[in-house]
Amino acid sequence: MSNYVLVAGNLPTEAWNRLTGRNDYPYEGYLGGKVWNQIIPVLEAEGHSVFAPTLKDEKTHKLSDQIEEVSQLILRHDLKNIILIGASYCGMVITGVANRIPDRIDLLIYLDAVLSVSGLSVVDIFKLAHFTPKMPIENSPTYTEKLYFDSQKIHSIRRLYVLCTESNFTSVTSLAKQQIITDRENWDYTELATSHLPMVTHPNELNKLLLNIANH
Repeated sequence: MSNYVLVAGNLPTEAWNRLTGRNDYPYEGYLGGKVWNQIIPVLEAEGHSVFAPTLKDEKTHKLSDQIEEVSQLILRHDLKNIILIGASYCGMVITGVANRIPDRIDLLIYLDAVLSVSGLSVVDIFKLAHFTPKMPIENSPTYTEKLYFDSQKIHSIRRLYVLCTESNFTSVTSLAKQQIITDRENWDYTELATSHLPMVTHPNELNKLLLNIANH
């Protein structure tokens, strides 16, 4: 059995309700780790351990704070054989975690995610991709802090990039795809016909993918 660690940003409850067409949560709140609520029970039913931390607020905390938070969760629970998943900008978070504790991680999954380049921030990568987010992020420490890592540590870990073909993040994910084509070492690549947030809008498709990965 595997230890899954699922990492995503803090989705507003209004966005969840809009994307799902349901009124599951009151407005003006944030989901944190609950964004994975349609994924966790399915993985646990197959005997896997699942951790979905709520990250510190990206408007007031640095990227390194979030990396430290996930790293400490792993160390606190003495997790090994980890499948570490990062969605959207949290591709940066899981890269930072892998740089710190590579021996504990079996597989990195970048779920329609930012693919890190050492020495660049999320804002830097968005500029390279000509992507303009809906909300201003230039003053958010999570997005402006540059990530430095040892690429050899990351390259030694199996990595899977999942590109969501119905996403509004395609300029960023297309850039990631180009990076993978350039550096194929230990990379696998697949696509899902889903939105940018498949854990919300297409949980069945994402669950099928994750269970297939666990069984191989």
